[in-house]
Amino acid sequence: MASTVVFQCTLPICNKEFHDMSSLRSHIKCHIRKGHLVKCPECDRQYRLVSSFSSHISRCHFKTNDNVEYLVSSNVHQLDNSEQGFSSTACIYSNMDSDNLSGSSTVSRELSRRTPSVDMGMLTWEYALFYCSLQYKHLIPDNTINEIISKLGTLQAFHKSYYENCFKELLSGLSANPDEINNLLSTFSKMVAPFSLVNEIGPLRSSYSREQYYSTRFTYVDPIAFKLNPLEVMVGRGLQFHYVPILKSIQALFSNDSVKQQFLFPENSDPGLHDIRDGLAFQQSDFFQQYGMKALQIVLYQDSFEVCNPLGAAKSKHKIFAVYFALGNIYKHCRSKIDCFQLVLLCKEKYLHLNSDYMASLFAPLIADLKILENEGIDVGVGDKLRGTVLCITGDNLGSHWVGGFTTNFSSSCYMCRYCKIKRSSFVDNCLSVASMRTIESYNTDVLQSSVQENGLKFASPFNELRFFHVAQPGLPPCLAHDLFEGVVAYDLPLIIKHFVSIGWFDLTYLNHQILNFPYSDVDRVNRPSVIKKLTKLNGTASQNWCFLRMLPLLIFHKVQDSDDMVWQMFTKLNEIVRVICAPDLCIETVCMLNVWIREYIACRHTAFADVVLRPKHHYLCHYPWLILHFGPLINVWTLRFESKHQYFKRVVKHSGNYINITSTLAKSHQMLQAYLLETNFFNSDVQFLSSYGNDFSSEISTILRNFIDDELSQCKFYKKIVFKGTEYAIGKHVVLEKLDDELLLGEIVLFFVKANVIYALVTKHTAVLLPQYGAFELQRSASADYKCIDLCDIYSFYPLHCYVVNDAKIFVLKHALN
Repeated sequence: MASTVVFQCTLPICNKEFHDMSSLRSHIKCHIRKGHLVKCPECDRQYRLVSSFSSHISRCHFKTNDNVEYLVSSNVHQLDNSEQGFSSTACIYSNMDSDNLSGSSTVSRELSRRTPSVDMGMLTWEYALFYCSLQYKHLIPDNTINEIISKLGTLQAFHKSYYENCFKELLSGLSANPDEINNLLSTFSKMVAPFSLVNEIGPLRSSYSREQYYSTRFTYVDPIAFKLNPLEVMVGRGLQFHYVPILKSIQALFSNDSVKQQFLFPENSDPGLHDIRDGLAFQQSDFFQQYGMKALQIVLYQDSFEVCNPLGAAKSKHKIFAVYFALGNIYKHCRSKIDCFQLVLLCKEKYLHLNSDYMASLFAPLIADLKILENEGIDVGVGDKLRGTVLCITGDNLGSHWVGGFTTNFSSSCYMCRYCKIKRSSFVDNCLSVASMRTIESYNTDVLQSSVQENGLKFASPFNELRFFHVAQPGLPPCLAHDLFEGVVAYDLPLIIKHFVSIGWFDLTYLNHQILNFPYSDVDRVNRPSVIKKLTKLNGTASQNWCFLRMLPLLIFHKVQDSDDMVWQMFTKLNEIVRVICAPDLCIETVCMLNVWIREYIACRHTAFADVVLRPKHHYLCHYPWLILHFGPLINVWTLRFESKHQYFKRVVKHSGNYINITSTLAKSHQMLQAYLLETNFFNSDVQFLSSYGNDFSSEISTILRNFIDDELSQCKFYKKIVFKGTEYAIGKHVVLEKLDDELLLGEIVLFFVKANVIYALVTKHTAVLLPQYGAFELQRSASADYKCIDLCDIYSFYPLHCYVVNDAKIFVLKHALN
C-alpha cells in the first residue's frame, strides 16, 4: 500500500494536517489574515502579509520550466448540503511537445499527476469577503454589486472563448489525436465553472443569499430590536431601539486570534501612570483586585450625533443616541483603532425626551448582560469563563451628567459638578474652591432626597444596579477635548490674543496671515488652525484649537516684546498644563505639579480678566489631577477617537438615503462590517514598511551599519518611512532619546533597518535646549555628525518631532509633556 504524504500547518497552536501543499498554503493564508506571523511550510521565512507570502511562493517554490504552457482542468462537483461548498481541480502546468501528446492515456496520466486540488469552499469565502467589503466597508449599493458580478461573469465567458480558441489552435498544430483534443477542450471549458457555481447559481447568487452567507459563515452578531415601553401597544414598529448583545460581541472579538493573544499576553506595566489599569479606579476595585488582568475591562462610551445636516430642516429629526464599548485589555496603541470600538445600542434621541422612564428601558438589556458578565462570566475560548465589569463610562459633560442622573443645566443650575457638591455661588465667590467630593454613600443618600436644588441629582443612574460599578466611585471620567480644547482653550485664548493686540504686539490681520502661510509639518497641516474672525471664541475643532495653542509661540515668535508680561506668562502656563494633561505617560510628582499649575492659572485668569466670568469647565479643570490618579492619563479616555466612529454611520445614511427604521439599517450595516473585519487581519502589524531605501550610502554610514549589522549590507533592507505601533516615522524627523533638566537629547532619523526581527533607526544625535519664554526647545548645532543605531522600542517618547525653522533658529514644540 502506497504511503500518504501529510503536510502540517507550521503554526504551533494549530498543527492541522493536509494531504496536498495547495490546501496547506490556503490554510496558512487564513492564519496570516488573522494577524499571525506564520512560517513558510517549505522554508524558514516568516510572513505577516498574504501578498508577501504569495509572492514568495511564486518566486521560490513554483518549480516549473521557463517555457510553460498553462492547462486548466476542473472536475467540479458539489459537496453535500452540510458543507455548502465545492471541490474541484485546477491549474496544471506542463511543458508540452508533440511527444507527450501521442496518446490519450499519456495526457490523462499527466493531468492526474500534476493537477492540485482547489477548495471551492475557500474560494466562495474569498468571494464573500470581497463582496462584503464592497457593501459594508466601501458602502457600494446592492444593485451595483449585482452588476459587478454580472459583468465579471460576462468577462469570464469572453476569456473562456478566447482561451479555448487559442488552445485548440495550439493542439491542432501539434497533430494531436482529435478525440484527445476534444477531451482536453471539454475539461478546459470548465475553468469558468468555479465563478459560475459560486456567483451565479451558488451561495452568492443574490443579495439575499449573500447576506445569509455572511450572517452564517462570518462571526456576525445580530442586532435585536427592543421597544422603549414594552407594555404599551404600538402601531407598527413603535418607539424602538436596537441593541447588540454585548456578551456575544465580546465572544465575537475573542474569535479573532489577535484579540485573544493580546488578552493572554498583556502589556508590561512600568512604574507610573500609563493606562487606565494604573489608576485607582482599577487598582482599588474589589472586582479587579480579585480577578486582576484576567477580568474583562469594559469601557463604555455614550454620545448623540446628527446623521443629517444639523442646520437644515431635518435638524434633530434623526439625531441618534449611540453607545459603544472598547476592551481595556487590548493594547493601548491598538485600542485607539476605530474598528476596535464595538456597537452596543442605537436609539433616536427624540424618543428619550418623551418620557424620563425610557432611560431605564433603554439600558435594561445592556445592564442585564453586564450582570451576567459580573456574576457568571462567559466562555471565550481561553480556558475558564471570564468575568468582567464596567471600568468607566466616557462621554461629553451633557451625556455623562444624563447617564449619571445629575442635572444637565450647566448655565443656571445651583449644582454644576458631578465630582463635588460645589454650588455656583461658591464658585463665583472663590474660583479655586472645591466642595466635598461625591462618594457612593453620599450619592445614594442624595438620591433619596429627590431634590435637584439640594444636591444636583435628578434620579439614580441605572448603571448603579451593577455590583462592581457606580457612577460616583468615580465612574464618569472627563473628556479633555471638550473641557480643554472646546472649553477653556476655546474661550481663554481669544482673551489672551485680544490683550496682545491691545498692547500693540501685532494685529489680527498679521496673525491670520501667519495662520494661513506658516509652513506646518505634514501632521500639523491636517489640523491647521482656522482663521480668527472674532475674538470671542475659537471657531475651530478640538484638534485645530490644540494645534493653534501649540503653534502660537512660533506664529508670533519675534513679536513677543516682553516675556515677563503677566498674560504671556499665563499663556505659557496654559500650554504647559495642556501638555501634561495630554501626556500618555505620567508620574505622581508631575500630577502634583499639575495641581499647582492649574490653581495658579485659574487665579491668574480671574485676575487678568476679572470682567469675564469663569465657566464650569474651569472648575472641572481643578479636579483633573485627582481624576488622573483615578483613570490614569486622560488621553486614554478622551472621546475624540470614539466620536470618529460616528462618521461611519453618517456615511451609511448618506449612501443609502434610507431613513425608515434608521437604527436597524445602521446597526445591521455596522455588524456586517465588524463580521468582515473579524474574518480579516483585525489589527495591523506592529510594523508597516512604507518606503524603501537604496543601498547607496556614504562611506561613513556604510562603515557604521556594517559594524552594527555584522553582515553584508546587500543582504539587508533599508527604509525611509515606516509605521511602528500606529505612529509614522520618516527620515528627517527627530525622536527624543533622553530628557535632561532643561535639555533634550534628540536623534534625527537617517534610515531604518531590521536586524534579528528588531526595528532599528540610524540617527544623528543632537542637543536641544529649553527656551522658557516660549515653552519650546532650540536645536544646538553640532560640529560633526554623531551616529547611533537605536531600537525603536527604546526611544524616550513615541511621538516624532518636526523641526521648525523660525528666524534661522531650529525650534521644536512638544505635543506632550515628557515624564
